[in-house]
Amino acid sequence: MCEDWICKVSDEVEKIKRKSVRGGFIIFASQLINVFVQIASIIVLARLLTPEDYGLIGMVIAVTAFAQLFKDLGLSSAVIQTKSITEEQKNSLYWVNVSLGVLVTIIVFISAPLVAGFYGVNELKHITQILSLQFLLGGCGSQLIAHLTREMQYGRLAIIKVVSVVSGLIVAILVAYLGGGYWALVVNVMTIALVSLVLSYFLTPWRPSFPKIGGDLSALMSFGVDVALADTVNYFSRNLDNILIGKYVGSNALGIYSRAYQLLMFPVSQIRSPILSIAYPAMSKLGRDTVAYREYYKNTVEIIALLSMPLCVFLYLASYEIVVIALGHKWVDAVAIFKILALAAFIQPVTSLRGVLMLSSNQSRKNLYVNIVTTVVTSVSMLIGVRWGVEGVAWSYVLCVWLLPYPVYLIAIRSTSVNKYDIFHAVRLPCAIVVLMVVFGSLLLVVDVDNIYFSLIFKLLILMSALGVICFINERANAMMNSGIKYALSKLRKSQ
Repeated sequence: MCEDWICKVSDEVEKIKRKSVRGGFIIFASQLINVFVQIASIIVLARLLTPEDYGLIGMVIAVTAFAQLFKDLGLSSAVIQTKSITEEQKNSLYWVNVSLGVLVTIIVFISAPLVAGFYGVNELKHITQILSLQFLLGGCGSQLIAHLTREMQYGRLAIIKVVSVVSGLIVAILVAYLGGGYWALVVNVMTIALVSLVLSYFLTPWRPSFPKIGGDLSALMSFGVDVALADTVNYFSRNLDNILIGKYVGSNALGIYSRAYQLLMFPVSQIRSPILSIAYPAMSKLGRDTVAYREYYKNTVEIIALLSMPLCVFLYLASYEIVVIALGHKWVDAVAIFKILALAAFIQPVTSLRGVLMLSSNQSRKNLYVNIVTTVVTSVSMLIGVRWGVEGVAWSYVLCVWLLPYPVYLIAIRSTSVNKYDIFHAVRLPCAIVVLMVVFGSLLLVVDVDNIYFSLIFKLLILMSALGVICFINERANAMMNSGIKYALSKLRKSQ
């Protein structure tokens, strides 16, 4: 008979795993719907709008993304990570977020003329002013979403995400069809923000009381500020490419670059985002020095790598077909950028787990310092790369994505049960699939397929053939691929 405290810990671990498995099914189902919505958005809006329309919005988003960091101040991450939280703290954090949302909205609104002046494009003034309202809406809803995430209420989160995205797409297509141009993209953002707020209010059981700041918020605020500062410095590495291209190359070039990036990252993010959204709250509850924590991390890396690495090789091989079929022939200039960025996307989903490692193990200050170093390196690289135009910026990004991850990984795993070899062990199977894909891909040198659709199917068969061979010779891979995500997530429970 086990001791009471051992039984209690074991029950808690099993509860977390059950929620992770159940949440995995729900989130992946919602992602499947989101995939169809995003595909429709890419195909339809790319034919109704021009590269310049996307370029104008890209200029504003490069600025509003920075302001986005301050509407929450990292407090949502703090709520998810903390072991316990009182009602008084919940209420205080809600009104802190609302106040931040109001403040950021005012600052962005009055800064709109400066944004237009920086780029030399008058239209950006009104675009920026309208988009500033999203911060007010987000400030009112961020803590509601955080509480649902903390309690691992993935069904309700899925409803909020799917309904808001579908609503935004419908309104955007209508405005674009009526000749609204870039305003279609503006109303898309605002519709998503509004619908998300309304649904989060009705689907969250918790309700804030009258405005009042109370309770001990020091630990939560400290963690949140660290996260916000880390996101702030990381912003420059994530958005400096858009700012530099928009400033020195032009809106048309930025439109091509941003669409190539978004089209490439669309399937990748459908894999990465739902898995990370489950991993962060689950790993936060498991405890950084436990065997369960390490096994959860290793399984998460393996799942992400198995799904994303072969996919990115396929995206690289079929770059021309994907761009032309999805966006149309007027976007053919995006093919070269798409191929370059695919090299970065190959390892980016796996390396993105560094933040989950540090934040789930309550190392927010370390996360801040790591982001400062990586941002400085990436920014310097892009400032040098912009001398060679859009492709120069893309290559500088690829260089940083490949050179920085492992040193950062070694820093992130300190004070956790994860060791320096775990990441290599987790990606062995995906890398074997990639090697076979490269071997099978050599057939492209001798086979010439004129029809673009047949060419895409042929390259898809290369991916499927590589997966089939590995699954045939490796029983573990066969189990994971045949059972799909259900088996992969349930394996987390069996590993204990």
